[in-house]
Amino acid sequence: MTGQDLFSAHCLTRPDTRAAFNTFIGNLSVLCAQASPTRTHALLRALEARPKLSPRGGKKGRGEGKGRLLRVYTQNIDGLEEKVGLGNGLSLHSEQTQAASNSSNHASLVIKLHGSLSESRCTLCQTMTPTTSKCLELYTAGASPSCPTCIDRSAIRAARSARGIKVGALRPALVLYDEPHPDAEKIGNVQVKDVDPPKGREPEMLIVMGTSLKIHGVKSFLRSLVKTIKANHASDTTPSPRIAFINKTAPPAEFRDA
Repeated sequence: MTGQDLFSAHCLTRPDTRAAFNTFIGNLSVLCAQASPTRTHALLRALEARPKLSPRGGKKGRGEGKGRLLRVYTQNIDGLEEKVGLGNGLSLHSEQTQAASNSSNHASLVIKLHGSLSESRCTLCQTMTPTTSKCLELYTAGASPSCPTCIDRSAIRAARSARGIKVGALRPALVLYDEPHPDAEKIGNVQVKDVDPPKGREPEMLIVMGTSLKIHGVKSFLRSLVKTIKANHASDTTPSPRIAFINKTAPPAEFRDA
């Protein structure tokens, strides 16, 4: 299987390719759990911890978030943002995590565009659940764990002599090629806010790091952010590095004038 085959939704439709996907994700999850945040993660945490400045240069103590880091959109699935203290992020949330996200600006600082290895989703009831060590054991063995929510619902029905219900299987909560994003609406709402920010929250700089920019949705959103930065600072008298691209390869041709 190629890398793209392995991360395609079609690999979940056949027992052999689903087993290969589960084994790969199980091993990858173990490696990511052992990994440490990088200096790049430390940089983001430092920006988040540094107080904002008012137009006159004084520190600001109110507004959405207290740090200068307005948002992090990540295509990574390793969870290193949490390890460095940037919050759990907006991803494929359980109801409890989503409630926390709604009540805390810090929780929505990180937007996970491709999901996370730390969560699993039932293919039947769509309930999100943390990926436990037992789940990882089964994934690594190529198996699909049974959904605990479905099991509980079936047991409750059986206790009252009702017919049991089908129990779904868990899958890693990653957004694969050729499948819709379960959190598209939530993430879209945040993107709209960042492209057309309220007064006092206009971004001053955009940093793009470590991406080939091959995903259409990411490219489209990035074009919108570039326009926002340029529009907000159209009065700059001299060119300034307000948009930075840090990567081992050059950006696609469509971004070379950005």
